[in-house]
Amino acid sequence: MTQLAQPPIDRARHARMLRSREWSMILLQLSPTGRIPAEGSPRRQVLNFVTEALSAEVLFPPVLEDLEILTPEVRAELLAIATEVVAPYEHESRRIGDPPDGLKERFRSLGIMDYARAAIPVPIVDDFEVAFLYYGPDEFLRVHVDNSYAFEFNLLGCLRRVRPETGRKSATYFLLDKGDICAYDMSEGQGVWFHSGMTPHGRTPLASGEEVVLVTFGFRKERFDSDSR
Repeated sequence: MTQLAQPPIDRARHARMLRSREWSMILLQLSPTGRIPAEGSPRRQVLNFVTEALSAEVLFPPVLEDLEILTPEVRAELLAIATEVVAPYEHESRRIGDPPDGLKERFRSLGIMDYARAAIPVPIVDDFEVAFLYYGPDEFLRVHVDNSYAFEFNLLGCLRRVRPETGRKSATYFLLDKGDICAYDMSEGQGVWFHSGMTPHGRTPLASGEEVVLVTFGFRKERFDSDSR
């Protein structure tokens, strides 16, 4: 039987994927409830070690900003779409909704690629991933790095944010070098750009009555498509 020809393996990109997957396998064990381990604990020491090992390759720190593309009208449009996603699937203690056909083109028309090229300091592929992320009470995200084979840079945009009236609020956190931690509780219309394939990140558990709906965009380096070393 004649076999279909397979595209050549992009070795540099594949090696990057294996490396990020291995780092995440280590990281995921360090925050089983989504909370950052206590300072001085063995798990925190390992977390700091991994973060330091990755820090030399981080191209820019997490940046919080008001997103021009997420106007009130666009947020309302996206929330309506996010609500219509029939069956968001659970992944890592929170839910993910795949975008319907046509949503990527809608974002292209809003200038998402120009926006990304201005934020990311290296050439990127002229394509992106997009999905909705849903968090409710007791949902969280264990610390990890993103799969660099799929995308290495991320923009998280906040579509809906319901905070608890009292008590601790959930936030997305980022582990930086020298043991530093950066945490953002985004408001609606805000977003965070970060080097997600090299920056360990997660989210603390949501409290009763708390809710977050995010839209996530993933971008990857252009050189991985042509580098076949």
